[in-house]
Amino acid sequence: MASELLKLQGELDQFLSKVTKTVAVEVTYELIKTTPEDTGFAHSNWVPSTGSPFSGLAGTYEAALGGSLNRGPQKIGLLAVNRAYTISKGPIFVTNNVDYIDLLNHGYSAQAPSGFVQATIAVVLRRLATGRFG
Repeated sequence: MASELLKLQGELDQFLSKVTKTVAVEVTYELIKTTPEDTGFAHSNWVPSTGSPFSGLAGTYEAALGGSLNRGPQKIGLLAVNRAYTISKGPIFVTNNVDYIDLLNHGYSAQAPSGFVQATIAVVLRRLATGRFG
């Protein structure tokens, strides 16, 4: 009986790990697509991480104005979540520390409606519920 419970717990952990990382990766990609774009700086700052939120910025606004985006933290975060995440590692965060991301999410840009972040997450969760990805 105990071995069956351990096996069931392992299967549940594996399932929850897969669902959690799938949602995080899909949310990140969708947020990159739906974020209003001027320089690309806000796009490149959607960074997934495990255990605690990403606390920095990917590059600078000035560099983005010049056409140079730093997608390193974003790529590293996506790879780490996609390859190595398990539920035992704790929560996954998808963070954007650009100082104007709240303005964008409140409809500051005509490129995206107010609440686009929440709407994007809702779209991903609906896809998960209907099995249309992953």
